[in-house]
Amino acid sequence: MINLMANYTDGNVVPTRSVAQYLGLEDGPTSTLLYAAIESPGQEKFSTLTFFVHRLLGNGNFKIAQMKTDYLVKCDSPSDADKLDGKVKVFKRAIVGFRKLKTVVIPTRMSCCEDALVLSDARPDQWKCEVEEKYVLTKKKSMISQVGQEDVRQQP
Repeated sequence: MINLMANYTDGNVVPTRSVAQYLGLEDGPTSTLLYAAIESPGQEKFSTLTFFVHRLLGNGNFKIAQMKTDYLVKCDSPSDADKLDGKVKVFKRAIVGFRKLKTVVIPTRMSCCEDALVLSDARPDQWKCEVEEKYVLTKKKSMISQVGQEDVRQQP
C-alpha cells in the first residue's frame, strides 16, 4: 500500500526552480497543489497518473511535474484539488494516491545542480543563426581547401 504521508508530511514543498516555473507556483500558501504517490512497476508511472487525474477531474485543467521520484499535480481550481485530495485508486499493476499540500517555499538561491535544471528553449531565430553560422563556416573551410588544392595543381 502507498503512504501518502511519506513525503512533505508538514504540507510544505520546496520545488526546484524549473518545476516552480513549469507549474506556475508562487511562494506562500496554496490550495491547488497536490502530492501524488504512485507505486507502479516500470516506466508507466507518468501516463498512469495522467490518466487517473484526467478521469477523476473530467477535464485537462491540470499540470503534472516530477521532482526526482516525487510527482506534483497542480490543478487550475481549488475545487479540482479538493476532488483529488485523499483519493486512492488501485489499478491492476499500480496504486495512485493524492494529498493536498499547504505551502510552497521557493528558495531565493538554488544550488548549481538545481540551477542547471532550468530549461530554456532557443528562439527559432537563435537556432537558425547557429545552424547557418556552422554551415557558412563549414562551407568557407571547404572552399578555402578547394582553392588551395587548385593552386597546388596549377603550379608547374
